[in-house]
Amino acid sequence: MTGVGRAEAVLSPWNSRIVVDIRSVNHKFFELVPHLPGSLAGFEGEIRDIVRHSIRRGYVQLQVTMDENTDMPVLALDRRLVRDYMK
Repeated sequence: MTGVGRAEAVLSPWNSRIVVDIRSVNHKFFELVPHLPGSLAGFEGEIRDIVRHSIRRGYVQLQVTMDENTDMPVLALDRRLVRDYMK
């Protein structure tokens, strides 16, 4: 039940970097503590659902950091792509 993970990517064409860190420890129930940048705060519920679909129980800390590029357009979460990635 204990685990750590890290992923980094560059979002093109804006050349912005995003880093996702996840840590989990054994816990009787599922509890997610997300730390998101302001630009992703509106997606917290969707992110919680996606993580919950892959992790049944445990205390999970999710840290997302990204270069805040002011030229970036509004982001839209592709739930299908995220689910496919989590499989």
